[in-house]
Amino acid sequence: MIRKVLKGVYDLWVIWNNHLQMTSYPLNKSAFHLLIWTVLAGMMLLMYTAYCRTLPIWEDAFISFRYAHNWAGGRGLVYNPGEIVEGYTNFLWVALIALGSLFGIPPWAFARIVGFASLIGILISILLFYRKNYPEKYLAGVTACSFIVLNQQVVRWAGSGLETGLVTALVIAAALAGFTSRDHRYPVIPAVLWSLAILTRPDSVIWLFAVSFALFLEKKHHAGILRMLAMIGFFLLPYVIWRHMYFGMWFPATYHTRMGYTSAQLVRGFLFLKGYLNGHWMIFLGLLTIPDWFKPGKSYLRACGFGIIAHLLYVVAVGGDWMEFRFFSIITPPAMILNAELIWKIAELARTQRTVSRRVLMRISCGIILILLSTMSIRCHIPQLFSHKPLHLILDHRTNRTSVGELLGLFIRDHGYADEWLVTHYAEVAFASEMKVYNPFGLTSIDTALLEVDTMGHGRVAHEKVNWAGGLEKNPIFIFPDYASPDYTALKTPTADGGFSRFSIRKDIQDQFLPWWETHFHLVPSRKE
Repeated sequence: MIRKVLKGVYDLWVIWNNHLQMTSYPLNKSAFHLLIWTVLAGMMLLMYTAYCRTLPIWEDAFISFRYAHNWAGGRGLVYNPGEIVEGYTNFLWVALIALGSLFGIPPWAFARIVGFASLIGILISILLFYRKNYPEKYLAGVTACSFIVLNQQVVRWAGSGLETGLVTALVIAAALAGFTSRDHRYPVIPAVLWSLAILTRPDSVIWLFAVSFALFLEKKHHAGILRMLAMIGFFLLPYVIWRHMYFGMWFPATYHTRMGYTSAQLVRGFLFLKGYLNGHWMIFLGLLTIPDWFKPGKSYLRACGFGIIAHLLYVVAVGGDWMEFRFFSIITPPAMILNAELIWKIAELARTQRTVSRRVLMRISCGIILILLSTMSIRCHIPQLFSHKPLHLILDHRTNRTSVGELLGLFIRDHGYADEWLVTHYAEVAFASEMKVYNPFGLTSIDTALLEVDTMGHGRVAHEKVNWAGGLEKNPIFIFPDYASPDYTALKTPTADGGFSRFSIRKDIQDQFLPWWETHFHLVPSRKE
């Protein structure tokens, strides 16, 4: 294997020495591909490990974990046993987590394993696409993959415990599979991949139609696109029917919670996009390839571009997101493909220029673009790479609130309060406690989710429909975080890691709870955010 890697280094030097003229290079050499995969996989593992050690599982991931836990435990696809409310938008992700739970794999560990596999899937899809369709530009695919490996948006959110990495991998694989498929008339593989992407996140439909429209502009793709859409409908129809029969609604509670139809929501969406562009405008340099989108053999560029534009419009329409730029993770791989194509085009122009000054100018342009994209990609990695957090936090890095939730649940189980409620919007607390939970933002309450709010778009996304009164009607034993109410006492209690946790407890049991807490909070392993 070492011999092959060294041979690959030599072959790479030969390519560079020939000014990237890859048409004369036999790309089927296993040494060259082994070198590429060794470097890319090693870089990805390094970046992914750094983020997983430094950043805990994102709190919203525990929503899916709780649904999966109840489903695997035979209590149904529910947040609270007996309450059938669709409070998630990632069915396939929940199903995968539930499958892992059946085999005894903790959901946070399983989520991070699948997240890393998804990152590798993105790289495989891009490299296979270039190898099969444009072998002379294989290094352009390698360049795109290198920027993806370095990009903190892609790597960070793949390790967050959310479905972001998986849906990105499926969308990229589905979009590129249409170009690598041997039979364009019966695109079964793209249809399956698109179906899986939509099951992972329904808004993948936006990418499906954007990519399909880009291909439909060429007459030779008409029959294949129509057949693919028909196959996708055939694959998804049973799920749609089952889902409506099970939950009784066409859209999940989370859709109703975050969606409004006010101009303020659009303004908030534009501000969200503006915030992203302020620090990540360089990712869109590849849009300079627009003149090539409609040239023969360049339909894949058009598909990437149309998908990016459609997704940006969607993000603005829904008012952005409260999580930092998670929605833009999915546009990064296609954007990097466009950037790599731009670099390749300038490099080709540099080789064909007759005057020395023009060749130098083109090469300087390539260097500037490479420096800009590299700077954008690695600037957020540095603190993570030099973090000294223990290695065991790669697969088990939960939040401090998870520890508190475990203690609240332990108190309930030890003292026979099985029918008591917890009011919280923190999913990790709900998951760890295994108590009946009322979410004041409408996750488990359709009535709250369907509220008409005139000020939609002025507040925090998905937090504008709130109903604390509905939670208080449950007479909960705990409210997390602390809440001002005459029947409750707000507590600021120490946790095992030396910090503090704030929540409210019903006054009639606080004398029983406080001594118990002081003697038990050290039992849960400390985890800092």
